[in-house]
This record gives sequence, C-alpha cells and structure tokens, in this order.
Amino acid sequence: GEDAVFYVMGFLSAVVAVFVALALPERKPTELRPPQRIRESIRERPVQGLMMFRFGNSVLMATLMAFLPLLASARGLGPMEVGALLTTYMVASSLLQRPFGLLADRWSKVPLMFAGNLTKIAGYVCLPFMDGWWGWIGCVLVMALGTGLAIPASTALTAILGRDRGM
Repeated sequence: GEDAVFYVMGFLSAVVAVFVALALPERKPTELRPPQRIRESIRERPVQGLMMFRFGNSVLMATLMAFLPLLASARGLGPMEVGALLTTYMVASSLLQRPFGLLADRWSKVPLMFAGNLTKIAGYVCLPFMDGWWGWIGCVLVMALGTGLAIPASTALTAILGRDRGM
C-alpha cells in the first residue's frame, strides 16, 4: 500500500544517517576559520549565483514532484509507472553524481553547472510532448543527466567558497 513507501523512505533515511555518523570525519574546531558575516557573503556574486542555482534547482525539483504525476496520469500512466519514473530520475541522478563529481574536480565548475541546467531544461521541455513509456523514460534520464552534471559542480564550488569564507 501507500504507507509502505513512507516506511521504506524512513528506513533508507535511517541507513543514510548511520552511514553519515560512521563514515564522515569530524573537523576539530581549531581547524576552522572564523566565518565571514552572512551579509558580506550574500553581497558576493559567486555566493549570489550559487544561491540562485540552489533556489532554482529546488523549484525545479518541487515542480517535478508535484506536476509530473499529474501530467503522467493525465496521459494514462498509472501510479506504479509514475513511481517508476520518479525512481528512475532519483536513482540515475544519484548514480551520475560520482563520475560527474570527479569531472568537477578537474574542470571549471560554472560551465558544468550551466551545461547541466541546459540538459535538465531539455528534459523538462520534452515531457509534455511524450505519450509512450519509453519517451517518458528518455526525458527523465535526460533530466537525471543534467542533475548529475550540475549538482556535484555546485557542491564543489560551495565547498571552495566555504573554505575561503567559512560555512
């Protein structure tokens, strides 16, 4: 039933929480630089750009979660198919972040973010034109490719700025 989805999400969140607690190193306070005032940081163009990127990415994600099921069900897809589309997007974008993260370590981050956003937009734009299952999967995979490309680059840029200015 529908309740099982939330039980599985809760279980997976607990697994991730244990992984984070065990696997991520803790920084000692002596290693931390004094943070820059938030007002000073917000005035900087790189920080503004990252904030706009994160905001836009959040709006796109909320839009996807809210409207993809409506559009897909209006086109005749059932709840299982809609769930499969969203799962495909999430799993594919997650799996792509590791290889694209390695790419972001070597390349300029802003062009990767830009290319990722353009790719994601292409996936969103193609959705209303799809009727068949494989067309929907194709659009979702294009969106996942864009997300997988843009998110690691933005996270790396955030870490670089945070190292310089304090988190």
